[in-house]
Amino acid sequence: MFHSEWLPTRATVLRTFALAFSIGLTWPASAGTNTFTPVGPEGGGVNDLAWHPADANIVYAATNGGIYRSTDAGAHWQLVHDRINEAPRALAVHPSQPNRVFAAGLNSHVLASTDAGATWTTLDNFSEPAWDIEYSPDGSVLYVVSIRHIFRSTDHGATWQQGGEISPTINMTHTLLIDSADPQVLYVTASTEGFRSNDGGQTWAPWLMPATTVEDFAMVGSRIWAATYQGTFFSDNRGTSWTAALAGTSMAVTVDPNDPQIVYSGTLHGLQRSTDDGAHWTHIRGSVPGSTSDDAGTTRSIAVDASDPDHLLIAGSSGISATSDGGASWNASHSGIRALGQAKLISAPGSDRIYVQAPYEGLFAISAADGSSVGLNNPQLRQLDGIDADTIDAYSLLVVPGSPDRLLAPIVRGVAHSADGGISWTAHHDPDFVNEYVTEVVSTSNDNRTLLAMTLTRGLFESVDGGIDWAPLNPLNGYEVMNALVSAPSNPRTLYLIARVELAGGQLPTFENVLLRSLDGGANWSRLVTPDPQLVAVAVDPTDDRTVYLSSLLNGLSKSTDGGDHWARLPVPPPSPLPIYAIAIDPQNPSIVYSGDTESIHRSVDGGQSWETLLDDGPRVGYFWSLVVDAQRPHNLYASIAGQGVEQISIEPDLELTATSASTRVGSGISAAYSFRASNAGPFAATNVRTQVQLPTGATNVSATSTNGTCSVAANVVTCVASALAVDAFADITINSTQPSVGNYALQASTEGDQPDTAMANNTVTTNITVVEPIGGVIVEGGGSNGGGGGGGGGSTSPWMLLALLLLLAARPARRPQPVG
Repeated sequence: MFHSEWLPTRATVLRTFALAFSIGLTWPASAGTNTFTPVGPEGGGVNDLAWHPADANIVYAATNGGIYRSTDAGAHWQLVHDRINEAPRALAVHPSQPNRVFAAGLNSHVLASTDAGATWTTLDNFSEPAWDIEYSPDGSVLYVVSIRHIFRSTDHGATWQQGGEISPTINMTHTLLIDSADPQVLYVTASTEGFRSNDGGQTWAPWLMPATTVEDFAMVGSRIWAATYQGTFFSDNRGTSWTAALAGTSMAVTVDPNDPQIVYSGTLHGLQRSTDDGAHWTHIRGSVPGSTSDDAGTTRSIAVDASDPDHLLIAGSSGISATSDGGASWNASHSGIRALGQAKLISAPGSDRIYVQAPYEGLFAISAADGSSVGLNNPQLRQLDGIDADTIDAYSLLVVPGSPDRLLAPIVRGVAHSADGGISWTAHHDPDFVNEYVTEVVSTSNDNRTLLAMTLTRGLFESVDGGIDWAPLNPLNGYEVMNALVSAPSNPRTLYLIARVELAGGQLPTFENVLLRSLDGGANWSRLVTPDPQLVAVAVDPTDDRTVYLSSLLNGLSKSTDGGDHWARLPVPPPSPLPIYAIAIDPQNPSIVYSGDTESIHRSVDGGQSWETLLDDGPRVGYFWSLVVDAQRPHNLYASIAGQGVEQISIEPDLELTATSASTRVGSGISAAYSFRASNAGPFAATNVRTQVQLPTGATNVSATSTNGTCSVAANVVTCVASALAVDAFADITINSTQPSVGNYALQASTEGDQPDTAMANNTVTTNITVVEPIGGVIVEGGGSNGGGGGGGGGSTSPWMLLALLLLLAARPARRPQPVG
């Protein structure tokens, strides 16, 4: 609400309205105001699909971000459950009671729905890791695959019976097949071994697998189909012998429910179909694998609409693709699904883009202006990658400093370059990079010609020609996998590197992560002594290469202000110490620091000394993998949540200015006091809060103080600045000044911070004052209004005022009579 004890003049109202309107245009409200809002990209890892057996409009998807449901045959999706600790891997739908749906995940255990996926509950009576879940074809038994056992339920999960140990030598059971003729006959695989049970999982015997690793099974009649790393196989004698049907790695296999002669195999190079029971195969996802942006990536699940065999959905590492004409044409069909994996975010100063680098899914750009997202010609990158045409090994992306449209994306055989923001790419192949994963590229020179690349297994490489040719640097002896590499924005020759080193002693190899520093662009490195082992993330102040933040798995954050020579632990962000995976620093105000752990996102406005929580989401799929501040609009924070895509928040506290006391009628030449309070109603802290008071022209002897921050005076303008105002904090400002001229004046005051304000109407106060000539050093009341801007006489005079005038007149000396003539 508007706070003022005095009625402003018409001119003041117009000025105030114009000010509020102009500020409103400067800081438009956004969809993510003070709350995190998904901004894409859509798609991401989808692990399993299942159609409702009786309603072709209802489809379920188990994704890396939770469980989604579609009620329009896959055209659009809604997130129906993500309050679980692990991405669901598999779905099971009862064949004759189709509203019963189950999902399984390693740590999420077993989830159940009885209303066709609209709502879900976690079964408290099942506490084992769940790798796979299947209903028997007749619906009589629900089976769950755990580590070394199969669990079975004959009452839809109300009770469970644990089967016998499959084998003491296996680490994890992987894939389950239930015999189509007998729900007691089970087949399971575990890495390189296969097992069979004839009694519902009570006892087990070795069983011949077609290949070392089986990803999926399908069975129709007596024929078993198997998708394996060595190809697609079938057996007509329940596994006594196998026949190779299709070469190449296969991740999924499905038989058309209307025609057992039609078989689909999802390979690394696209979807293959056979219409003659596996004798011949045709690639049905375009003439060139990976040639369409609607490609779902590596196929993980294939779902055929039982009511329309030409309608297929394919789930993969990059989302869902759909065809309604039997594969002649395909389109992306994951609207509403946001299940991107562990994506890294990169701000591009000088542009409105936030770049997204997601291994396997590809490269994307989010418009910071409107939140829309676009892929960066990922099909061309797939072709340039040249190894697995349905995947992109996009482990790193460099946005060249100062050139936001110039990108470098390492691929398996070299580095891809783009000069147009990812619209087109050119590959520069280098023999040193063949089959090598480049996990980070940074610039180490002001002209961005010298670059440093961090690889997964072969150390560091350097390029001196902008990333075309590369050569290995001196090896980092004793250090193995490198987890993080950053160059200081203010001095790119200063580098910090988290590397893994093996600890001496012990029967089994053990490792810890350590921090290394280079002051010469990576030619030489020194190990720094840090407070904790098992380091996770490192971030450098954008204005000071010696101010560094470091996180560890167990002990939160530490800070150094001398380049890592000494460290101080920072207070642990609430509510409890959790592994912090992401750190971001505001490029315009380095005192603002963000951290993201497995459940929450926190913000500090004092360099990490205190924290406020922006998001406390509790247990849900995903954790905070990357944070970045929009360089153009630093009040906007973007968070990459593993399995959930990218979300954005616009931090917009509500500042408020009130006039706590002021003299509306003052005497000329007499010092008057004016007091104001600038406060923050939240919900988050405001920074660089500036309160400005414009005194009447000609004001003299002006002074000002504030209980929070400092004040300065320039002519008749007072400016008081508080570096930060926490929620419910305030700054009390007192101003003293002398006004020599008689008249009516408007005293204007306003406050603003670095962030947009959710309610601008309470940021401005106007006080109207009347300056009068004092009589005998006393300011006489009356004559002139108390706030309406009137001047001179008018009004009534009280008896007390008359008495005061008489006393003043009596005190004056008598005037002598003047001589006549």
